[in-house]
Amino acid sequence: MGLRQDRLPKKAISTIHLGILYHTLPIHEASLPAPRRVNTDLPRHVTKTPKGAYKYQRRVPLELQAFLGRTVWDLSLGSDPTVAVRRGLALTDEHNALIDRFKTSEARVDHNDFRRTVVGTFEMATRDYDAQEWRRTPETMKQVRSLPARAERDRLAVFAAQAFGDGSYMPVEDPGLTMILTLEPQPLQRPTDPTDAMIWDAYHAALAARIAELVPDTRVDTSLCIEELMSVYAAAKQPKTRVAYEGKIRRLTAAQGNHPPDYYTKARLQNHRDMLVAEGVQPQSIAKHFETLKTLWRWAPREKEALAGLTFPDIVMPDITTTVEDTRWQAFDDDQIKHVWKLLNEAWGPNSKSGLSPSRRAAFLMGFRVLLYTGMRPVELFYLGPDSVKGDALHIKKTKTKAARRIPLAKHLSDLPAFLAGGGFVRELEAGRTAIRQGKVYGQPTKPDSLARAFTSQFTDIIRAGGLTNDRHVLYSTKDTLIDRLQRQSATDDLMRGIIGHTGGQGKLRHYKTPLGQTPDGMAQMRKALESIRYW
Repeated sequence: MGLRQDRLPKKAISTIHLGILYHTLPIHEASLPAPRRVNTDLPRHVTKTPKGAYKYQRRVPLELQAFLGRTVWDLSLGSDPTVAVRRGLALTDEHNALIDRFKTSEARVDHNDFRRTVVGTFEMATRDYDAQEWRRTPETMKQVRSLPARAERDRLAVFAAQAFGDGSYMPVEDPGLTMILTLEPQPLQRPTDPTDAMIWDAYHAALAARIAELVPDTRVDTSLCIEELMSVYAAAKQPKTRVAYEGKIRRLTAAQGNHPPDYYTKARLQNHRDMLVAEGVQPQSIAKHFETLKTLWRWAPREKEALAGLTFPDIVMPDITTTVEDTRWQAFDDDQIKHVWKLLNEAWGPNSKSGLSPSRRAAFLMGFRVLLYTGMRPVELFYLGPDSVKGDALHIKKTKTKAARRIPLAKHLSDLPAFLAGGGFVRELEAGRTAIRQGKVYGQPTKPDSLARAFTSQFTDIIRAGGLTNDRHVLYSTKDTLIDRLQRQSATDDLMRGIIGHTGGQGKLRHYKTPLGQTPDGMAQMRKALESIRYW
């Protein structure tokens, strides 16, 4: 929808040029492949993922890419189909309006430093002036409720100026917001009818209260707001963990704004829980979501003196009807692991027709074997180098728990030292320097978590194509498979923890017990158990 100045009331808003660009997600540097139109009953740009979630995926027009600093819009719409369709249609309208405006107006300004994700724009001011506009307050507030917090805030600010002549929320101070506004006072007066006046006051107060929820008090130290607190807290975490933590915080701030923790009262957090339930988020995921919030609430008082005494309200979580056993990854049985090994050799072996380089295929095959005899996580694997093997032991330094461990190098991995000394996983990471991405040389090594994702994804594709369709059979199943084989030997919990690196369940004894990997007897126990395993 283009901005038509001839339709604006002369006494209301004389000239309005809205270039409102706000952010909620990181910039995507890679272009997005065209989505597969599997769900033809969904609106355009809305797709359903294999896991049942919905996404809004759309290419940014070429002429807009430099201006917006991105090539695609790729936004989550949740798992509720009704909500997803509504949000998808709203985003489509928003982006269509933005594209039309960019083509026809002076919005084409040079924002060289502007690198934020565009969620949408709005042009509510194109409607003809209506002295009864204030009566649309409940309808307007409901219409914009599903938008990200910044978008909702900006729309309500414009509506307050239109309907109540209240321009106190315009312009909104925000370094990520570009807004050029010229406002003249609107000739709006509080109704003289007593009943209408009461309704006017109530609507105006409700609108102001909602905007106040979405706009942090300017007197607040922004370093105390939860997005900034989580950014500091998560900085030292593994990339995957950091993204997960920050994503959970954004789910809350997208609906209720970014404020200090004490703003989120018990009632507000209960509303957030209910919103997640309404969107179809599983009880286990909701519990994890709130665990992230609780973690931040525990950490913040120790980091910020101004938040001393902060406690997390007691929020009742939805009942979890499934057990850990129902949801965890599953081990491969004896026949399945043999079949998996056969499939991997066909896909990654020396005679494979795969598009992967021979060294990448060899690295993935070696990596799978290492996982089966160490219980490592895929990302930990790609931190192994020549110095990871000392004598007959494997030293695993980069771990999720940040606790290094030492385990025997089982005879089944006797070729691992030569593989690592010959370049091994380090060579595959370094290969990223000469890789071509978007027509340019990448120029830097591939990150371990990136290579781990490729390894995991290809593994899943191979075994699914080979007939293993159980969605709980994934690369992580190597750890379950190792534990299953150790259990068959009646291995103790301590021995299994020593091998796979889990620290839970040991309680205060950790202060007194020497880890198995640091004692000759413990190493001997682990070696005997590992070398007794036969997978194929």
